[in-house]
Amino acid sequence: MNFNESSQKLGIAALFLILMLAAFLLLQHWRVYQCTMGLFSKNYEHLENDDIVQKKMPYISLTNDNFLHWDAAHYQHIRDHNYDAKAGEASFAFFPLFPWIWKIAHLNAAGISLFNYVLFALSLLLLSSVFISKDIPKEQRLLLYALALLLPGTVVFNMPYTESVFIFTFSLACYFLEKGIRWMFMFFLVLFAFTRPAVTIILASLISTDLYFALTGKTYQVKPFKIAMRVVPVLLGTLLALYIQQLYSGGNWFKVFEVQRNWGYHAFQIPTKFNDWSKEGYSMSVFTLLGVFLPAAYYLISSFLKKFTTKPRKPEDNKGFEKDKEYLFVLSLFYLVGITLFTLFFRGGSLNGLQRYALATPFFYIIFFTVPEKLASMGNWVKFLMLIALLVCGTVIFATSSYSSGVTFPHTGFYLFVLCFGYLLFFNRPFNTKMIIFTLLLFGFLIVWKTYLLNMFLSNGWVFT
Repeated sequence: MNFNESSQKLGIAALFLILMLAAFLLLQHWRVYQCTMGLFSKNYEHLENDDIVQKKMPYISLTNDNFLHWDAAHYQHIRDHNYDAKAGEASFAFFPLFPWIWKIAHLNAAGISLFNYVLFALSLLLLSSVFISKDIPKEQRLLLYALALLLPGTVVFNMPYTESVFIFTFSLACYFLEKGIRWMFMFFLVLFAFTRPAVTIILASLISTDLYFALTGKTYQVKPFKIAMRVVPVLLGTLLALYIQQLYSGGNWFKVFEVQRNWGYHAFQIPTKFNDWSKEGYSMSVFTLLGVFLPAAYYLISSFLKKFTTKPRKPEDNKGFEKDKEYLFVLSLFYLVGITLFTLFFRGGSLNGLQRYALATPFFYIIFFTVPEKLASMGNWVKFLMLIALLVCGTVIFATSSYSSGVTFPHTGFYLFVLCFGYLLFFNRPFNTKMIIFTLLLFGFLIVWKTYLLNMFLSNGWVFT
């Protein structure tokens, strides 16, 4: 890892945090808000009777209590009471690593939110150093890192949620795998599984990836030791969390799954329509369907059909960690496809949280940092048609869906994602004056969108996660 480049990346992360806070504080003033965001958007207010309304009003204060909404309140309960009766049954839907870190850190809700942002910046630093091709010029590597920090929905890493710990533990596992320190790789996989109850999708993704490599002749990835090195730590971390929960639930090892079933999960069914808790979250989840799930599924199917053959295969050219990078890339694709299919078919058509479950993960960022190299050989016309198709399909969904009520400001997240997608598609173009202006404008819009989502969370509005 290059120290000079790493320090520049952390400097970018610090700069974006300062700019975001400055924009947020400015938008707390009525005149500033009225002349800017107030021209085309409304903010949320949670009334005493628990109704949530939209009003033309400036941003609210960055107080500690305002950070303790939605899932953050459950994490605080686990931090203070573990899983005893004071925490309530809903706390069993969450694993304990993040609340324990919060307790050890002795930080309030605002402080742990800042801590989470630092972990997020460090996670992207690790993942970018491991997965961005060294053939890409340094300036473009820095731009990729900067864009990754600001993608729509990344405000979840500025909140008292578990996503930062989830991505940080897996990022450390990848880093130590690259360094060849396998026991550290396995240790951080245990912590990774101890962070969130995602074992079902992760194990299904691991099995699918192993089958993919076995059937395409790449048997070096499916040797018993390598399989055990991946699967055993994930199972251990999950079993450890379940063991802790059963101590507080009268010996019930599956309490987490019982609670999750009461949170909107259903038996398998094909959705007939889509909805969400918030239109902001809906717009970003629509992009997840069109701009992430469909391309990932297409890549897996097409690459499998292309590589699948009964003829003897030539030895692979990839050596060392390059083989592991290829495995992690395919694993990430399977995870994104798997979590999307699970949400589609077991949530009764509700897309709530899809963009967080899919995009606020290390698997998404592994693909994000890898894909520019894979897109380099694609023709510009193909890229342009992909971008237009994505834009048109999303707009048609918003215009025709009974839930979304046409194209409105809350759908901004989708269109910002489209701009970011286009930025990735044409990432290798010469960096001229027009490109610099477009980059600055894009980053500015992304920062303002993050402030809007953060204010929604602080206002206890219809949360986008």
